[in-house]
Formats: sequence, structure tokens, C-alpha cells
Amino acid sequence: MRVRLALAAVFTLALASCSKPSAEKAAAPTPPLPPDKLNLVLAELNELCIDLWCEGDYDFTFRKLECSSETACTLSFEAAHDETGRSTMASLALTGFGAILDSEGYPTETFENAVNDAIAEWETKQGG
Repeated sequence: MRVRLALAAVFTLALASCSKPSAEKAAAPTPPLPPDKLNLVLAELNELCIDLWCEGDYDFTFRKLECSSETACTLSFEAAHDETGRSTMASLALTGFGAILDSEGYPTETFENAVNDAIAEWETKQGG
């Protein structure tokens, strides 16, 4: 009887180790970019700002980009109102992109669109 139980336990362990990984384990989030890469992305966003986000009522200076994964980030920035000069610090959650960088190391179009959408939403909430 003990031999049967031992064989059953070994057989069960063998089956468990041979089973395919669950979809949950296979779909683990991509690790975030290292700080040096995030700083390069931040510098690129500040360059793009001149053409894309800084033509409205606010002058934006992007201060910090933090990412918990390749597809989940928070962008912190300073926005100075053109007319009043009032400066505001804010942070926005960025979503809706598949990757931050393309194969050449530049921000992807979907990431740039996520930043643009978040900035536009923030401006709308400010009334401007």
C-alpha cells in the first residue's frame, strides 16, 4: 500500500512538472525600461513637445517618467499657463500603448499618442 501511495505521489509530481504553463504565467508583464532609457524618452518627449503639445495655453516641461512595465507609465510634468504665468505640477497615467520604444530606440507612435491624449485630457479638465 505504501509503495502504491509513493508511486502515485511521484506520478502526480511528474505530471505537474510536465504540464504546460498557464496563460497567466505565460503573459507576465514586460519589465520596465531602465532609468537611463526612460531619461532618453523623457528628453525626446520634451523635444516633441515643441511641435505637438506646447502650442496651446500651456508650456509643458516633462520632469519624470516612471514605468511599472513596458505598457504602464506615469508622466510627471510642469505646465505653465501662457497668459497667467501660473505654474502647475501634475502627473498623468499613460495607457493604450503596446511599447514605449520602437526597434530603433525611439518612442513608438502609440506611446506618443498616449502622451498626447493624456495631455489633451488634462488641458480640458483645466478649462483650456
